[in-house]
Amino acid sequence: MSKVDNWMIMNKLTLNYSKTEFMLVNNTNNQQSRSFSIQIGNYNISQVNSVKYLGVYIDHSLNWKEHISKLENKISRACALICKLRYVVDQSCLMQYYYGHIYSHLQYAILAWGGVNESSLHKLNVLHRRAVRLLSLHAWASSKLYVL
Repeated sequence: MSKVDNWMIMNKLTLNYSKTEFMLVNNTNNQQSRSFSIQIGNYNISQVNSVKYLGVYIDHSLNWKEHISKLENKISRACALICKLRYVVDQSCLMQYYYGHIYSHLQYAILAWGGVNESSLHKLNVLHRRAVRLLSLHAWASSKLYVL
């Protein structure tokens, strides 16, 4: 780390020590058994168990539980809003909301986190099917209204 610090000084770069963190990646759940201390200059760099990088939550065991949990919260809130919006707006507006607030989150960085086992994705799949069902119920109900 001293070589990195010297290189940054020679190239007139600075490191924001308050934002700098490190994470040990391993396949065990006991992260506390391996605690390291990294120091650059006079600053201690803090160790974390997960980090948000470009909107994707990466945890120390690479099981994507935290990222999937955050997605479940976002999609659950979006489903609740679809329940309220379906009585006020038309189908095309609901579809725009779906693609903007549900589908886009599901597709973002799916190559990184999408390969987890099916049991980890079960609740996410249930929420996605719920959103699609809410959209199709709106289409069915609105078509029945126009027929009458």
